[in-house]
Amino acid sequence: MVKLLINEKFVLSIIFLNAISIFLNAFPAINTATNGMLFWIDYICALYFIVELLLKIKVFGFVQYWASGWNRFDFIVVLASSPVLLSPIFDLKTFSVILILRLSRILRLFKLLTFIPNRNSIITGVVRALKASIGVFIALIFLNFMFAMGATLLFGQDAPEFFGNPLTSFYTLFKIFTVEGWYEIP
Repeated sequence: MVKLLINEKFVLSIIFLNAISIFLNAFPAINTATNGMLFWIDYICALYFIVELLLKIKVFGFVQYWASGWNRFDFIVVLASSPVLLSPIFDLKTFSVILILRLSRILRLFKLLTFIPNRNSIITGVVRALKASIGVFIALIFLNFMFAMGATLLFGQDAPEFFGNPLTSFYTLFKIFTVEGWYEIP
């Protein structure tokens, strides 16, 4: 029974069930139609993740459990999402953001993609691309910051609603760069 509860495919199916329940629970009409059943499915999944974590630590021992990067990731996610278990007693709307963190466990599906040729090099390439994307994102933030300072100095007097201070200018330039609302600026 213990082996079934910590079986990778079974755990992934529970993660997938939890993701679907979280997704459907975000729709008010569906949430009302199910009379809160989706909340309880999510709650039971959260309890299962705690039991799974404790069983894995018992079966493998803490040192061997902690040696795996996925287990460390799961431990942090389960620990961070444990306040959700107090939801039936307290109103914990502030912890609802943690649901997104719990959804990140779906990344474990990459472990099942063994049928893809050169899977390791593809995953390595995706990780390299993500690291490069983060660098580009940070560079764009700095560039937008510099342009925002210049726009505040140049256009702050003429259009204070768009360029009155650096934060407003930053947001205005972000809208222009993303072509979202740029037509409002001229």
